[in-house]
Amino acid sequence: MIRPYRVTDKEHLLKIFNLNTPKCFDKKEIRDFEEYLTQNPETYLTFERDNNIVGGTGYYINKNDK
Repeated sequence: MIRPYRVTDKEHLLKIFNLNTPKCFDKKEIRDFEEYLTQNPETYLTFERDNNIVGGTGYYINKNDK
């Protein structure tokens, strides 16, 4: 199931992020990810399977682009 991000998802998503370092992400990027979840929660979606969080995705709209 794909659903809107909830603040309570953050801990699980950070664990998943860490599982993907250093293969997919640099450890320094976790701060950026945390900041993104805090500042843009309405643009993030959480993926669940069997009521367990398994991942997520987000998007960013640059308001200066036309």
